[in-house]
Amino acid sequence: MWHCNSIFLNLTNLCNVRCKKCITPLIVQKRGELSKNMLFTIMRILEANGFSGLIRCGLGENLIYSYLEELFRFLSANTKKFRFDILTNGLAFNVNKEIYFTNQAVRWGITLDGMEQDDVEDLQYGLDVDRVKNNLFQIRKKFPSCNMYLNYTLHNKNMQHLSDFVKMGITLGVKQLFVTPLKVFENNYTEFLAEYIPDLSLPSTISIFSKIKHMAIQHGVRLLLPENSYSPEPCAVSGKYSPVIDIDGKVSFCSGQESARIGNVTNPDIASIWEKLRKKTDGGEKLSKFCSNCVTIKNQSKTIFEMPKL
Repeated sequence: MWHCNSIFLNLTNLCNVRCKKCITPLIVQKRGELSKNMLFTIMRILEANGFSGLIRCGLGENLIYSYLEELFRFLSANTKKFRFDILTNGLAFNVNKEIYFTNQAVRWGITLDGMEQDDVEDLQYGLDVDRVKNNLFQIRKKFPSCNMYLNYTLHNKNMQHLSDFVKMGITLGVKQLFVTPLKVFENNYTEFLAEYIPDLSLPSTISIFSKIKHMAIQHGVRLLLPENSYSPEPCAVSGKYSPVIDIDGKVSFCSGQESARIGNVTNPDIASIWEKLRKKTDGGEKLSKFCSNCVTIKNQSKTIFEMPKL
């Protein structure tokens, strides 16, 4: 477990906005956030076991996590160089928190669901798009070396502003941009949401993609579009497992099987428990019954995704 490429650490499942596409409120077993004591217990466990992979933090809004500053202070003072990807909607950025933006081991992943407020109307409540963009420009102005990437959730209301998103990324000096189409999980499916799923085969969409690819190449920006993004490869084949540590310290086997709780991270035997399960699932093309139920494998070619059952 401690030799995986990445571990998903859930700091909080609370949020400061409400999104109609969000399934988090429907799948969480326990609402809240990781306690300060459990946070540092986990960090000590990772350090003691020599974990050198990427720690990914998502699900809830990380900028409202009560102990985020304490985490950054720990990272600044610790000789072990942990690597973090911290995902956020960017609304609650405090641009005066220098410690947030000067640690190159931390990469911020900011997701925008639109470039104008009209783009998110009826889809996101409580989000101020202009404030998010202003935060990004202030951060890059004060801390030009801040490590970040931008993600654009593409849907039918914001398609016309996709070029503006890429232009903003170029202006900000961000070297990695992602464009991911809106996904709707079947248990959260409504006709309303389904209307926003973009048709990537339309000539108009193909034309926009061609234009922004040219822009990105000209400015040395790595642009990942749905058309050139790699299909997820089953971790039983690739070996790229990503265990999940939830806010109560409970460990799930991987990010495609969140419902498979195998114990608590504080259990000294958790690594051997995880390793025994991993060996059972590694079988080349012959996937185990466990892996055949993986959300990622099931939905590689689906538009409507099956929701992880927790």
